[in-house]
Amino acid sequence: PVVLFSALTGSPNGGGTWTGPSPVDANGTLDPGSSISGNYTYTVTPVLPCPAVSALVDVAITQAPSAGMDADAALCSSAPAAELIDLLAGSPDPNGVWTDPNGNASNGTFTPGLSTPGLYAYEVPAIANCPLDSSSVIISVSTAVFAGNDGDTIVCANGADFPMTPLLQGPYDTGGQWSGPQ
Repeated sequence: PVVLFSALTGSPNGGGTWTGPSPVDANGTLDPGSSISGNYTYTVTPVLPCPAVSALVDVAITQAPSAGMDADAALCSSAPAAELIDLLAGSPDPNGVWTDPNGNASNGTFTPGLSTPGLYAYEVPAIANCPLDSSSVIISVSTAVFAGNDGDTIVCANGADFPMTPLLQGPYDTGGQWSGPQ
């Protein structure tokens, strides 16, 4: 909250009233989170026959920077590259800068298998009287399993049972299950 009375210069009399584009309480306190920019007028009504006098405070409310909210992301090593800003929670401003887990500048893209997993920090610069904002995303990467490449064979309908795993092309991870036509 901002006390508008402190923005008046000189020695203003107390007991006046505030008017403006948003409500101001009797103490002249304005809530920037729910108020709008504009001219706020302080008016003091004196004893007659003196006229009422007023003073103006021009209030400019700047939207605070938002770096979003911290998040965790678990990616697979075979996943496509991800934009780090899309991994943050909330609605981060797009004009921030990224730092990788080693403290180096980052381009804001994480490529599984190439980028270093860990904490990526995001910082949005200060605007006017609003301080900078920062958040982070912690990325972990799990290794993708590989079932091998497709293979084929021709067999006789009355032939003997045979193992299918050797028909897979290239290296493959063990522990998989076979399925097929019933």
